[in-house]
Amino acid sequence: MSFKRAVAVIGVFVMMLPSVLSAATSTPNFGGQNVCDRLTGLVTKMESRINEREQKVVSRRNERQENWNNKITERDNKFDAKRDQAEARQAEFYLKLEARAQTEAQKQAVTAFKASVKAAIEARRKAVDDAITAFRSGSEQLLNQRKAAIDAAVVAFKAAQKAAFDKAKSSCGSGTDARAILETLKAELKAAQDKFQADRQAIENTGSQIKNLNQTKKAAIEKAHQDFKVALEKAKADFKTAFPQSTPTPALTPTP
Repeated sequence: MSFKRAVAVIGVFVMMLPSVLSAATSTPNFGGQNVCDRLTGLVTKMESRINEREQKVVSRRNERQENWNNKITERDNKFDAKRDQAEARQAEFYLKLEARAQTEAQKQAVTAFKASVKAAIEARRKAVDDAITAFRSGSEQLLNQRKAAIDAAVVAFKAAQKAAFDKAKSSCGSGTDARAILETLKAELKAAQDKFQADRQAIENTGSQIKNLNQTKKAAIEKAHQDFKVALEKAKADFKTAFPQSTPTPALTPTP
């Protein structure tokens, strides 16, 4: 799984959270029984249902987060290994190049060529690494912000729901008409759920924002490639003044 796909998977899962909880927090059907007789059982049942759903969501969220982190680590390890291999090939190339240098001018040209190519590689590597880091941190920040907003909406909903039941319990204890208690409770529970749905819809979808971050990353990496090519061509042109023969291009560090 690529990093981009992993982000998408986590983003989708974060968006699933309110839907899963919504299914567990629908307004209960009180039937024709006296609300005061059923109130304690209804509260216990609804709290149990919400907690069970939340535990499942948190468990799946943690599992996906762990898989995402593992994929990122695996990708970085493979990338570092490729860079090490490329550096070994470059060292071998430079040894052969140095063996061709006979005059002092040629030796100086080899030294200058190595320095120029090394600087170009390091500049490209830094630009690529910075682009990837910015994409990762930006994506993670967006996902965390969305998760925090969703969690806050869930907390607010549960608080409003609890307040509605507490009010009903208090009314039952004061001798208020059971039908009036029922109607008030149903209205307040529905209002809490409507607000929860409105809060969900107000939370901005991170998909388009992550897509923009990815486009920025791709543009930065492409620019790094182009800048590297320009620097390499200049280094080769300078080198050819001392070595008129064709100069092979050294093995270069791979980039994503």
